[in-house]
Amino acid sequence: MPIAIPKSAAPLLSILAIFLFGCSDPTKKRTQQLEQIDAWIQSGDYTEAEASLQQIAQNHPEDISVWLAITDLHKAQGQTTQAALALQKAQRLAPDNAELLLRTAEAQLLAGLPVSSYLEMLAELAPQSMDPALWEKLGASRAEAQQTQAALDAYLEATNIPNYTPTAEIATAIGQLFLQLDNLPQAERWFNAAAESDELSALSALFGLLKIHQKNTDWPKAELILAQLQEQFPGSVEASHWANLPLEIKEWRAAQETLQAQMAEANQPASTTDADTTAGEIGSDQTATQADTELAGQSSASDSGSTQPAEGKEAALADLDAAIAMADKPAIEVDLIPEEDPQIEPAAPQPPDPAQLIEDARIAEQERDYTTAIQLYWQALAQANESSEIWSRLAQAYQIDGQMQNAETAALESLRLNPEKEEYMLDYLRIIQRTQRLPEFLQELRSAYERFPTNPDIVLSLARAYERIGDREEAAANAYQRFIQLAPGHILRPEAEAALNRLL
Repeated sequence: MPIAIPKSAAPLLSILAIFLFGCSDPTKKRTQQLEQIDAWIQSGDYTEAEASLQQIAQNHPEDISVWLAITDLHKAQGQTTQAALALQKAQRLAPDNAELLLRTAEAQLLAGLPVSSYLEMLAELAPQSMDPALWEKLGASRAEAQQTQAALDAYLEATNIPNYTPTAEIATAIGQLFLQLDNLPQAERWFNAAAESDELSALSALFGLLKIHQKNTDWPKAELILAQLQEQFPGSVEASHWANLPLEIKEWRAAQETLQAQMAEANQPASTTDADTTAGEIGSDQTATQADTELAGQSSASDSGSTQPAEGKEAALADLDAAIAMADKPAIEVDLIPEEDPQIEPAAPQPPDPAQLIEDARIAEQERDYTTAIQLYWQALAQANESSEIWSRLAQAYQIDGQMQNAETAALESLRLNPEKEEYMLDYLRIIQRTQRLPEFLQELRSAYERFPTNPDIVLSLARAYERIGDREEAAANAYQRFIQLAPGHILRPEAEAALNRLL
């Protein structure tokens, strides 16, 4: 016998049925779970969020929204590498989604992971979504792959974006690409723009200009560039393959002066002696025989006298031709130095010892002569350009001397050559905290933390940066707690504890 349901209970049962049916919908249920996970992330309850996301990801590995939620979880904890990897999985599920592709490329950059393949896809799928920084990165990756024209095209795409001004480093890179394509006028234009900067990249631009002027045999301009190098980057010429160029320019200048002197001398009227005037002074009372004899002698003398000036003028013109030929190119030592005994070969000069140069640089630093120290470090790098230690010392010398942009470049080079040395990372962070804005500095700190998660100094710096940024109090507190766990006896522990008291 059927059970009777009161009419008053019917609406309630209908609502309950709808609710139960809705919860049985897998998609709707997963949406509700993700909303709850997002609330946990926002409140900092990362453990609950992670446990739930792992379960959902196992059951629904093809759901893009799940991987985006995992990305948000890692980003909230400052885990840039894990966030980038989660975005990679999401992007593979929707390869034609331009917005997702852009997010993936930016995450790769932030985490310091390879990004060139994503940038190539983005340039093909949605080039209008790329900002100058992405075009620059694409240009750099293409240049590294020896794709000269393609790299130049990417850099020029960045320059076409309104209100964009390339840095000296980018201008130098563009100049190098034009130089490789043998487009000397464009290369010179970009090198000149970069050479006006005080950054270390101006050094490469000036060397590029030297190469162009050498190709054009424009020695006056080369002389000006050499003077600028000696003033702006003392010691850099001596430490490069252009070390002999100043001597050649000097000899060329001497040849120019010799040419001008010989041209002035050749333009003066020649002085001649007319021997016939003496013949007219012969006395009329001499005999015809004597007159004939003397006349013959005078005629001989006249012939001899008339050939000497001609021979002198021809010699002067020959010297002039030689001087003109010499002035068209830098004088080579063989042309100017007297030929020596071929059996005795001069000993080749020994290159300076890098260890001695470093010691001399340290002495100069002790005497607070940082200009000399920087010059000596550059000379040492000429012999050991792959030495991360010398680059690090150069960075410190630049830093003490107040040349922060040069210090940043040198420190980055030392870190590139030895990326696993924590000391170089710390030096780099100390420098860029004075050269970069807080958001960019925070990104560098996150990358450093990903690489060295147990270094207390890096963790403390990350905590300080989080504290300085609004709405990151919880992340800052977590970083301070992590610092205390890693280094309980650190001298700066009281600072971390005081910060915790403020934040919690």
